[in-house]
Amino acid sequence: DDLERLLAPSALLVQRLLPDGALEHIASRATGALFPIEERLMPLGTMAQALQSQQTHCLPQSAEDSILLERYGFAQALVIPIVNDGQTFGVVSIFHAQPTPISGRAQQLAEALV
Repeated sequence: DDLERLLAPSALLVQRLLPDGALEHIASRATGALFPIEERLMPLGTMAQALQSQQTHCLPQSAEDSILLERYGFAQALVIPIVNDGQTFGVVSIFHAQPTPISGRAQQLAEALV
């Protein structure tokens, strides 16, 4: 089912939000190929929108998203901001090498786990 696919991603990345708006790598895990890690990344496109809105977003939704995903060899991602008391502290990104349907219920569970 889609929940099983969601919880078995190609890669998972945890980043913290720095005062200058950049994201800093904290932890990552990938299955299969090595996941290229950038220690600092300025969020663009839908990832930046997810951080600003403090809401989960699926990528790709824009050309910037597609470029980012293609650069790392992924087809899609679920970006979940880490928020506490109205403040965004970081983001958990779940990457899939192949397009994976994600239901609203599975997305809600992923948000609850974060």
